[in-house]
Amino acid sequence: SLIPTALSSVFGGYFIGVKRVSRNATVQVLGQIFKAVISVLLIIKFAKRGAAAGTAILCICIAATEILVFLIALFEFLIDKKRYFKNSKKGSHFSQITSMALPLAVSAYIRSALLSLEHMLIPRSLRLHGESHEDSLASYGILHGMALPVLLYPMSPLSSFAGLLVPEFSESEARSDTKRMRRIAGEAFNTTMAYSLAAMVFLAMFSEEIGYAVYDSYEAGSYISVMSIVIPIMYLDHITDSILKGIGEHVFAMWVNISDSVISILLVIILLPRIGILGYAIVIIVMEGYNFALSFIRLRKKIKFEISFIVHGILPLLCAFISFIITKALFKSLGAFATPGLLILKIIFSVCVFLSFYLSIASLQKKRMKKTADSY
Repeated sequence: SLIPTALSSVFGGYFIGVKRVSRNATVQVLGQIFKAVISVLLIIKFAKRGAAAGTAILCICIAATEILVFLIALFEFLIDKKRYFKNSKKGSHFSQITSMALPLAVSAYIRSALLSLEHMLIPRSLRLHGESHEDSLASYGILHGMALPVLLYPMSPLSSFAGLLVPEFSESEARSDTKRMRRIAGEAFNTTMAYSLAAMVFLAMFSEEIGYAVYDSYEAGSYISVMSIVIPIMYLDHITDSILKGIGEHVFAMWVNISDSVISILLVIILLPRIGILGYAIVIIVMEGYNFALSFIRLRKKIKFEISFIVHGILPLLCAFISFIITKALFKSLGAFATPGLLILKIIFSVCVFLSFYLSIASLQKKRMKKTADSY
């Protein structure tokens, strides 16, 4: 699947570059639906043959999905390219492409190697803490394989949004349109801050129920609760990195990511033998903060955008807490732990209450600020 995966990435970059993210999103959604359906059907059929057969089936499903995604992306590209390549000038753009691609590739290769080393060291460091081989792998699996995917799930809408920021800022940078860059950076950062803070509150408050409903594990829920504090840092760092790449700061991002991985390895060696799996949680939180701090400082030096801590910081926190309290009171008679369907209903209800409170208050605040500005 390496070849179709690589080519699909090229087409994905093309659709982002020409600001047709909907086509790229369609390809990814169709691919995920296909992978989910075919995986379930084949695993049910071959489940009696054991875990090894199930793992092999998953590998086959992933490879088949990558091939299908490539074919759909190729078909969409062949239809779409007439819009942009009809009167294009022929010529080599190799140097322009490699000036951005090489630093990103080198960063990805080095960081991938360092991450592999880190993942190998984690179970060994946990064994030095006194845990057995099975327990160390189980603890690592719960935190990294169960809790973190839940924390990253709300970031899915941001990924497409962040992908759009790269060509937007590249275009503005080429035109030296600093006013537009400040406006977009401020809107992107403030919106992400409000979204991430609300997501943090909801995942922290519903953590035990999510762990029980999704994984049938209270331990997974406790990890979700502890790690939820890193959500705003993680989401804001993702947006910040996209903006930096858009203004040509990809080399800086490369060195930040490499230093992040190196320090992570050192912290794993120092902390995990002493305090166990909690040390790995600390490593994640500290290194996400380190990465975001460096990227944010660099971005603020390049673009002086406004940050609204009251409307997009304190307000979403308060509204999220209030909506959770209202939801908990209304659904109290149904029990603390219920079916996954009921949990989804509670989360949807909480989000709706949050949006009604937050959007109403934010709108009133904007009108008040506008009246104040008009009076001057």
